Amino acid sequence: MTPVTALLGLMAGAWSVRSICIKTQSTPKKVIKSIVAAGFFLGLGGLGAEEDKFVPVMILLAVGAVIQLIANKRDKSAAEKNNKI
Repeated sequence: MTPVTALLGLMAGAWSVRSICIKTQSTPKKVIKSIVAAGFFLGLGGLGAEEDKFVPVMILLAVGAVIQLIANKRDKSAAEKNNKI
């Protein structure tokens, strides 16, 4: 299952960094958030290489993805409110 966790970590990290970078915010804020997100997802993908840590890593990957999804939806709804004015 090592390739699965590594690939999921890579995909989730890329998705997270992309969604952070398309938001309207200052560049230093984007850089810091992107580094933290990439480190989190890529680190978990690498940590999942150990068989005994597979289930906790998959749970943490899912939690991280849900948090990013909620942040994306919240940012989208705020942008829609600002555009209606």
